Amino acid sequence: MFKLTLRFLLLAVLVGSTPGLTKAQMVAAPKYLTTDFGQDAKAPGSCEELTIPSHGSRLAAFMYTAPGPQPHPTLILLHGFPGNERNLDIAQSVRRAGWNVLYFNYRGSWGSEGDFSFANCVEDVASAVAFCKQQAQTLHIDTARLALFGHSMGGWTVLAAAAAMPAAYSSMVLEGSSTGAPFAQDGSTIWPRNLAIVFSRYDEFSKLMWGVARAQDVSTSSKLQSVFGTNAPVAEGRLYGAIAKGTARKLYQPSTTHPGDHVSTVAIGLATEWFAATLIGGTARPACCAAT
Repeated sequence: MFKLTLRFLLLAVLVGSTPGLTKAQMVAAPKYLTTDFGQDAKAPGSCEELTIPSHGSRLAAFMYTAPGPQPHPTLILLHGFPGNERNLDIAQSVRRAGWNVLYFNYRGSWGSEGDFSFANCVEDVASAVAFCKQQAQTLHIDTARLALFGHSMGGWTVLAAAAAMPAAYSSMVLEGSSTGAPFAQDGSTIWPRNLAIVFSRYDEFSKLMWGVARAQDVSTSSKLQSVFGTNAPVAEGRLYGAIAKGTARKLYQPSTTHPGDHVSTVAIGLATEWFAATLIGGTARPACCAAT
């Protein structure tokens, strides 16, 4: 009886401490995130397991291929610190939107060969970009339209890779992550290219990431404001800069938590919305299923 009561108490604490996650779970997922539209009978959407060579090691990887035989814009998906979550929900949603997704495990994590280190993670991103170029025809990859997505530590890895390969990507989403100290290069109004920040209202790491005590106040972060080119609080959902010039910025704050980013259809939908705005070549969402 005591064990059962303790379980209920723990559940109550968890639910009470994550109001954003509870609220997000009550929102019905848009159909374009969960339903395949426009399938091609001759070239259907698919998921293929493969390996990527990286500095003498093999990276365990998945290729989510959008339907259709033409080259597709391709998202390189970087997960956070190994051991928790791999962000694969967003991979399926992005594929349904008409883009490929290349996901891989860094060296030394989740079955990939080699040793894990931050420096190796950055090198692994370069190896993934090279792989996309080498396999472009076979995997229907439009190498002129590569995008980067990173969650948490994956965001810092994305930024380091983008600094080393400034011409390799067209658009970027940092989810539950940040530019600048302590782990990344400072952002500006021109770097990185076409950037969306998805930082949830209940993220537990707002102090570490953006230097503010509460995630819901991230718009007042001086570090964030320097990226958006303003001295005022950053307006959520407003487009700053210009997509055509590569200087576009937008802040999204879904009502969830740092780990909730992985499963919140709201957070996933916002990232997908950004790629729809900044990448050409996706599948138009049916009118019945457009984001609201």
